[in-house]
Amino acid sequence: MLARMPDRPAASSTVTVAAGEVKSVNIHANSGSASWGMERWGQPWVLQDGWYLRRGGGFDLYNAEGPASYVFTLRLRRSHNPFSAGSRIRWVVSYVDPNDYIEMQLDGKFFYRTEIVGGKKHELPKIAFKVPDSESLTVSLDVSTNTLVQRYSVKKDEWQILDSWDRAASPSVGGGKTRSFSEGKFGFLIPPDRDLEISNFSYYSKR
Repeated sequence: MLARMPDRPAASSTVTVAAGEVKSVNIHANSGSASWGMERWGQPWVLQDGWYLRRGGGFDLYNAEGPASYVFTLRLRRSHNPFSAGSRIRWVVSYVDPNDYIEMQLDGKFFYRTEIVGGKKHELPKIAFKVPDSESLTVSLDVSTNTLVQRYSVKKDEWQILDSWDRAASPSVGGGKTRSFSEGKFGFLIPPDRDLEISNFSYYSKR
């Protein structure tokens, strides 16, 4: 069985049904509980014309931890970049403190991943990525203990893999204890002189 939710990759579940038998499936149990609001952000976002605006100034973290999925739509400028001055869009997962987190960056040409361990940056190979010619870009993060799967979409229900990171195949590059992707928080890192606009933000807990 395949289940779909708005602006989220489809979730599947295997159900065995005998002839003439009727079974109910708890979609929430399989897909997690959804929180559609913006109320868990550390700083206030301003709603303008259907988009939530956040002024820059550092990290803004979502108050949730553990395995989860996050979905958000970025408003793109004429340069197909979320920032008018062309800076990279940055988001983080596994944020424990300013010295320990994983940072993703996206610009018009590449997707970047950096693991910060004990204040030291360890850059992974960048991935070629051309921002689609669209007014917006929807991003999905599926955060589990040992896997981090990130997708993007410019058309409803048409998702493509941006990056799939498996700790079993690529352990922590810090040289120390491998930290779970789901340990810590998700959020954005916004430069002080920039604004970020998002819409359709949703959070799905897997607990």
